[in-house]
Amino acid sequence: MRSAVVEATGEMGASGYPRYAGHGIVADIDPSTRTIEAMLVDGAELDYGLTALVTS
Repeated sequence: MRSAVVEATGEMGASGYPRYAGHGIVADIDPSTRTIEAMLVDGAELDYGLTALVTS
């Protein structure tokens, strides 16, 4: 398990959603549904079968 606090970068990601980054994580997150639309961990995409969650 890995957790990280990410903050808005002020940029839009390739997915069209706001980009968040921190602690080796870069994620495009839909703020209205809190769904992760795209994500890199240490510069690599997640393997199939792995899950990412947004919490507050």
